[in-house]
Amino acid sequence: MRDIIHILGGLERGGIETWLMRCFRKSEELRQRSRVITTVPGIAKTGHYEELMQLGVPMETVAFSKSALPYIIRLRAALKRLKPRIVHSHQNYLCGLSTLAARMAGVPLRIAHYHGTYATQRFSLARRLYIQAARQAESATASLVIGCSQAALDSYPSPSWKNVARRVLYCGCELSEYAKEGDPAAIRDELQIADNALLIGTVGRLTMEKNHGFLIDIFAQLVKRRPGAMLIIAGDGVNRIQLEAKIQREGLQQKVKLLGSRDDIPHLLQAMDVFVFPSLYEGLPIAMLEAQIAGRPCVVSNRITAETDVVPELIERLSPEISAAEWADAILRAAGRSPLSRERAMQIVATSPHNIDNSIQTLLDTYSEFLK
Repeated sequence: MRDIIHILGGLERGGIETWLMRCFRKSEELRQRSRVITTVPGIAKTGHYEELMQLGVPMETVAFSKSALPYIIRLRAALKRLKPRIVHSHQNYLCGLSTLAARMAGVPLRIAHYHGTYATQRFSLARRLYIQAARQAESATASLVIGCSQAALDSYPSPSWKNVARRVLYCGCELSEYAKEGDPAAIRDELQIADNALLIGTVGRLTMEKNHGFLIDIFAQLVKRRPGAMLIIAGDGVNRIQLEAKIQREGLQQKVKLLGSRDDIPHLLQAMDVFVFPSLYEGLPIAMLEAQIAGRPCVVSNRITAETDVVPELIERLSPEISAAEWADAILRAAGRSPLSRERAMQIVATSPHNIDNSIQTLLDTYSEFLK
């Protein structure tokens, strides 16, 4: 019986989608009980789509447009037809539209899952008002609010949510992907990067909050200190053209490689000397967890929750408001430290809530608890 519907924008290789696909791979129960509804037609059949079909998880699209009412009506009709017991929305600010439609369709358990922190200051006034209306709908119709971290959950103001249950669910990592030793030399050879070059890198969507523009500033300072240094950026997104223009302005076209969406992140991480993550805000970034599993030193923004520091000796935190030169100096310090073995890092993560097996079991237990 497919009694769980997960709602998300599309199936691109972002953190939310990758975590959900890992859950499907690992859990036969989730595969058999779940179906997926995507809301952005243009990206519905990208990224993980083919694997989702191979796993036997049905998917359909209920298109979301700028007008909320047609989406709510269409989603309500789909839910009435599919008759799930659980609707699990991964839409961050717009979860309330889906929980409202689910309430109207008589779905017993309606979950709003926040995978990021509440940071609407970058939006226009009209957009902020729209989001506030969606959140009011959510406070009246959600059965449960889940945060990817306590910091993410706490960042959402909830004066009217007195009767809505709230839980933290860490999006765990798949340790088996790191069980096999990578081949950094092969990755460097593929990317035409010298074996002795200082290689820094990051993983994530090319969006404003990831602060890639500042990363280029940092790298420009690093090259002044280590002319042979190289930077790889794995991920794609709406800011790619803007980022390419900045790289060109800085004259770094031969030293920065934009890799786009990749399905070999564990191998890329093992090829890096230092993982760099200067985000302006995050919920609980899976890429940073994966860098620790790979045993990579991490120089990261202090705006990222400390819940992400599973292997603290690998982490150095800096403010994204300090100079790029100070970040470059921190990267050199990190590169000079003795590395932690991948085996030891995996042992630490395996016993933490960030292990995918623990994450799946917590998710299933939560479903059972709130359906009683």
